[in-house]
Amino acid sequence: MSPLMVSAHFAAYIWFTAQPENAGKAPAQAMQFAHEKWPTFLKLAHPGLGRLLLKMADVSTLQRRKRRAARALAAHALNASTRKRASTRRAPSHGAADDQPFSYN
Repeated sequence: MSPLMVSAHFAAYIWFTAQPENAGKAPAQAMQFAHEKWPTFLKLAHPGLGRLLLKMADVSTLQRRKRRAARALAAHALNASTRKRASTRRAPSHGAADDQPFSYN
């Protein structure tokens, strides 16, 4: 999507949400309005604002990816430490005879 289109979508969304009669409506309705009516707002759109919005979207996407990767790494480390602890546990002892070497006496 071009910066001009992004800016026009944003202008349509903001206009819809700023109208008093739309105050109680769901954000999905504002998004639908912006999707349908954005060409009407092209005269008001500024490509610089569209570029800024696109950059902000890229940064938030990058941050989400970093957070997701960090959570996955932490979960992997937790699973690895749990497996390590489980593998270092000793088998249960069945009495004093198990601790002694085998003898015929």
